[in-house]
Amino acid sequence: GAQAQSRFAGCTWNCHNVTLPLGLAITEVRDGGSFVTLEDGSVWEIRLPQRPVASSWQAGDFVEVRNVLAPVDRFEILLARGDNDSAEARLAGRKRSLP
Repeated sequence: GAQAQSRFAGCTWNCHNVTLPLGLAITEVRDGGSFVTLEDGSVWEIRLPQRPVASSWQAGDFVEVRNVLAPVDRFEILLARGDNDSAEARLAGRKRSLP
């Protein structure tokens, strides 16, 4: 639940042993839903069939980060907004923060 998420506050993104799901806010959606940036600076490439779903997402939307049980082409993460909107994603990089 929500109370479990506060445990990860001090964790930087390469903590591979965090317990998913983890919730983060979207900061940017680019290229018609091709890339989604989350508040931790991670940039996710969205799998082609789900890009129309991700294109409707907006900065400030809250998504849950989950594991995909049967990933295709290394799209191992599911970004889920609410109960019905979700898109498979793979890590594309990190947005540099401003100095």
